[in-house]
Amino acid sequence: MESNKKIKTNENWLKLIFFRLSLMLLAITLLIALSFCFIDAQYYPVFFPVIPIFYIICGLLLGNLAMKTGKSQNGTSIRKIVAVRMIRITGSIIILVGAMMFDSTHAMPFAIIFAIYYIAYLLFETKVMTDLNKNKNV
Repeated sequence: MESNKKIKTNENWLKLIFFRLSLMLLAITLLIALSFCFIDAQYYPVFFPVIPIFYIICGLLLGNLAMKTGKSQNGTSIRKIVAVRMIRITGSIIILVGAMMFDSTHAMPFAIIFAIYYIAYLLFETKVMTDLNKNKNV
Protein backbone atom coordinates (compact mmCIF):
# COMPACT_ATOMS: atom_id res chain seq x y z
CA MET A 1 0.00 0.00 0.00
CA GLU A 2 2.74 2.45 0.96
CA SER A 3 4.70 1.41 -2.14
CA ASN A 4 1.83 2.53 -4.41
CA LYS A 5 1.51 5.81 -2.50
CA LYS A 6 5.26 6.40 -2.86
CA ILE A 7 5.15 5.73 -6.62
CA LYS A 8 2.08 7.99 -7.01
CA THR A 9 3.86 10.79 -5.10
CA ASN A 10 6.93 10.26 -7.23
CA GLU A 11 4.90 10.50 -10.46
CA ASN A 12 3.31 13.76 -9.29
CA TRP A 13 6.73 15.12 -8.37
CA LEU A 14 8.07 14.07 -11.79
CA LYS A 15 5.22 15.91 -13.53
CA LEU A 16 6.09 18.98 -11.47
CA ILE A 17 9.76 18.71 -12.54
CA PHE A 18 8.78 18.53 -16.22
CA PHE A 19 6.33 21.41 -15.86
CA ARG A 20 8.92 23.64 -14.18
CA LEU A 21 11.62 22.68 -16.69
CA SER A 22 9.30 23.32 -19.64
CA LEU A 23 8.20 26.66 -18.20
CA MET A 24 11.81 27.71 -17.58
CA LEU A 25 12.94 26.71 -21.09
CA LEU A 26 9.94 28.41 -22.67
CA ALA A 27 10.61 31.65 -20.78
CA ILE A 28 14.28 31.68 -21.76
CA THR A 29 13.47 30.83 -25.38
CA LEU A 30 10.88 33.63 -25.59
CA LEU A 31 13.26 36.16 -24.04
CA ILE A 32 16.02 35.25 -26.48
CA ALA A 33 13.64 35.24 -29.46
CA LEU A 34 12.33 38.68 -28.44
CA SER A 35 15.86 39.97 -28.07
CA PHE A 36 16.55 38.93 -31.67
CA CYS A 37 13.56 41.00 -32.73
CA PHE A 38 15.22 44.11 -31.24
CA ILE A 39 18.78 43.17 -32.16
CA ASP A 40 19.71 42.65 -35.76
CA ALA A 41 18.55 39.20 -36.90
CA GLN A 42 21.89 38.58 -38.61
CA TYR A 43 23.23 37.38 -35.26
CA TYR A 44 20.62 34.61 -34.96
CA PRO A 45 22.44 31.25 -34.75
CA VAL A 46 21.18 28.60 -37.14
CA PHE A 47 21.41 25.86 -34.50
CA PHE A 48 19.51 27.79 -31.82
CA PRO A 49 16.56 25.31 -31.71
CA VAL A 50 18.99 22.51 -30.80
CA ILE A 51 19.66 24.06 -27.38
CA PRO A 52 16.14 23.81 -25.84
CA ILE A 53 15.71 20.32 -27.34
CA PHE A 54 18.98 19.20 -25.75
CA TYR A 55 17.92 20.47 -22.33
CA ILE A 56 14.51 18.80 -22.63
CA ILE A 57 16.32 15.52 -23.25
CA CYS A 58 18.53 16.22 -20.23
CA GLY A 59 15.37 16.85 -18.22
CA LEU A 60 14.00 13.47 -19.31
CA LEU A 61 17.19 11.81 -18.10
CA LEU A 62 16.93 13.68 -14.81
CA GLY A 63 13.29 12.65 -14.47
CA ASN A 64 14.19 9.05 -15.21
CA LEU A 65 16.77 9.20 -12.43
CA ALA A 66 14.15 10.63 -10.07
CA MET A 67 11.66 7.86 -10.95
CA LYS A 68 14.22 5.11 -10.41
CA THR A 69 15.31 6.71 -7.15
CA GLY A 70 11.74 6.82 -5.89
CA LYS A 71 11.17 3.15 -6.70
CA SER A 72 14.39 1.95 -5.07
CA GLN A 73 14.91 1.71 -1.35
CA ASN A 74 18.49 3.03 -1.39
CA GLY A 75 17.90 6.58 -2.59
CA THR A 76 20.10 8.35 -5.09
CA SER A 77 23.58 7.01 -5.58
CA ILE A 78 26.50 9.26 -6.36
CA ARG A 79 27.24 7.12 -9.41
CA LYS A 80 23.83 7.94 -10.94
CA ILE A 81 24.18 11.65 -10.26
CA VAL A 82 27.63 11.78 -11.81
CA ALA A 83 26.43 9.75 -14.81
CA VAL A 84 23.58 12.17 -15.53
CA ARG A 85 25.89 15.16 -15.19
CA MET A 86 28.59 13.59 -17.38
CA ILE A 87 26.04 12.88 -20.11
CA ARG A 88 24.97 16.53 -19.97
CA ILE A 89 28.53 17.85 -20.03
CA THR A 90 29.58 15.54 -22.88
CA GLY A 91 26.48 16.43 -24.88
CA SER A 92 27.11 20.13 -24.24
CA ILE A 93 30.65 19.90 -25.55
CA ILE A 94 29.55 17.97 -28.64
CA ILE A 95 26.78 20.48 -29.42
CA LEU A 96 29.01 23.52 -28.82
CA VAL A 97 31.90 22.24 -30.94
CA GLY A 98 29.59 20.93 -33.67
CA ALA A 99 27.57 24.12 -33.95
CA MET A 100 30.71 26.26 -33.97
CA MET A 101 32.25 24.13 -36.71
CA PHE A 102 29.19 24.21 -38.97
CA ASP A 103 28.19 27.83 -38.32
CA SER A 104 31.37 29.68 -37.41
CA THR A 105 29.95 33.10 -38.26
CA HIS A 106 27.47 32.81 -35.38
CA ALA A 107 29.79 31.06 -32.93
CA MET A 108 29.83 33.84 -30.33
CA PRO A 109 26.03 34.40 -30.15
CA PHE A 110 25.51 30.64 -30.00
CA ALA A 111 28.05 30.26 -27.17
CA ILE A 112 26.44 33.10 -25.19
CA ILE A 113 22.94 31.67 -25.63
CA PHE A 114 24.18 28.19 -24.76
CA ALA A 115 25.84 29.56 -21.61
CA ILE A 116 22.54 31.17 -20.54
CA TYR A 117 20.70 27.88 -20.95
CA TYR A 118 23.55 25.97 -19.29
CA ILE A 119 23.54 28.14 -16.17
CA ALA A 120 19.73 28.07 -15.90
CA TYR A 121 19.64 24.29 -16.28
CA LEU A 122 22.52 23.87 -13.84
CA LEU A 123 20.57 25.77 -11.19
CA PHE A 124 17.45 23.74 -11.95
CA GLU A 125 19.31 20.41 -11.83
CA THR A 126 21.05 21.31 -8.57
CA LYS A 127 17.68 22.15 -6.99
CA VAL A 128 16.21 18.82 -8.11
CA MET A 129 19.24 16.85 -6.89
CA THR A 130 19.13 18.67 -3.55
CA ASP A 131 15.45 17.80 -3.18
CA LEU A 132 16.19 14.16 -4.04
CA ASN A 133 18.90 13.95 -1.42
CA LYS A 134 16.84 15.73 1.26
CA ASN A 135 13.72 13.67 0.77
CA LYS A 136 14.51 10.02 0.06
CA ASN A 137 10.78 9.30 -0.27
CA VAL A 138 10.39 11.37 -3.44
